[in-house]
Amino acid sequence: MLTVTVMVDSPIMRRLTNQPVEPISRPARVIPTGVRTLSTVMDEYLVDMRLQLDVSNTQKKLTRWNKQFLEAMGDLEIAEIQPKHGYKYVRKVLADNPSRSKRTLKDYCWGVQHLLQYCVRSGYIEVNPFRELDIKNYGKEAEETLTYTSKELTTIFAHDWGEQDRLLLSIIATTGMRPSEVGNMTWERFNDTEYDGIRYITTTDADGEKVRVKNKGSKRDVPLHPDLILPKKSVGRLFDYTKNEDGLCSTDIGHKLNPTLHRLVPHPNKSIRSLRRTFKVMLRDVGVGEEVHDGITGHNQTITSGRKNYGGMGLKVKFEAISKLRPL
Repeated sequence: MLTVTVMVDSPIMRRLTNQPVEPISRPARVIPTGVRTLSTVMDEYLVDMRLQLDVSNTQKKLTRWNKQFLEAMGDLEIAEIQPKHGYKYVRKVLADNPSRSKRTLKDYCWGVQHLLQYCVRSGYIEVNPFRELDIKNYGKEAEETLTYTSKELTTIFAHDWGEQDRLLLSIIATTGMRPSEVGNMTWERFNDTEYDGIRYITTTDADGEKVRVKNKGSKRDVPLHPDLILPKKSVGRLFDYTKNEDGLCSTDIGHKLNPTLHRLVPHPNKSIRSLRRTFKVMLRDVGVGEEVHDGITGHNQTITSGRKNYGGMGLKVKFEAISKLRPL
C-alpha cells in the first residue's frame, strides 16, 4: 500500500526526506466574493437587459430608471433589499416631484423590478422583493386626453395649414395612427397596387427599412381614406419632421403643431394626440366594432389576453370601416 505524506513546502522540510517530492496545488473550496450591491451588478444587468430587449428607447428608460434608484436610495446590498425600499423610493420621488403621475411611478418601480429579476435569475437572491408592491394610491392621476368634437374638427381643418402639416393631420384623423408612425412614413411602405381600389401604408419592416413602432401589436397595414389626397408618389419619407435619437419624430411634430391646435381649440387636455382618440369615437359612431378599430390602430393587441390578435385582420374589412368616415 502506497503511503503519501503531505508536508508544508519549505526548504527545511525538504531536507528531512530523501523521497522525491512534488508540489500539490489545491484551489480553495470556497472562493470569497465581495458583497453584491446595486453598483456591482449594474453593468452585468445592463448587458443582459440589452440582450433581451432590442428597442433602444426601452433600454434607455431601464438604464435611466435603475441609475435613478441607485442615486436616490444609495448603494444598497442586493440581498438586503426589501419591499419597504420600494415604498421609501416612491416617497422620495414624490417629495422632490409631487406632481409625478401614478403611471410614471409604476414605470420607475417596474424598472427596478426588472433589475432585481435579473438578480433572481443569477442566483443572487431567491425572491424579487419588488414584485408585489402596492403603490396604486401614490402619485397623481394622469391628465386625460380628451377627444375633439365634430365642430372642433371643422375648425381645425378650416385653418390654413402648411401642406405637410395638413396631410399629416388628415392621415392621423382618418386612420388613428400615432403621430410618429405617420411622420416616419416612407413611400417604400406605401402600396396602391396589391388591392384594387385600396391604398394603404404599412408599419412593418419593408425593403431593408427597420420600422420603429411602440410595440409588436403596432406592426400592421393601415388603409387610407378613399378621399385623402396624397402628393405625387416619390421615394423616401413623406414628411421632414425631425427624428430624435430613438428614431421617433412625435416630439418635433408636437412642438410644431400643438401651439396652433391650442389656439384653435384652447383646452389643456386636447392636442394632436386627441385625434387618435377622436378617430376611435368616430368609428364607434358609424357602427364599427371594437375589434376592427383595434385592428386599424394596433391598440392593445399584445396585452389583451381575452381576445385574439387582430393584427392579421383583412385589409378590406379595415378599408370599409375607414371609408364610412366623412372626409375632412
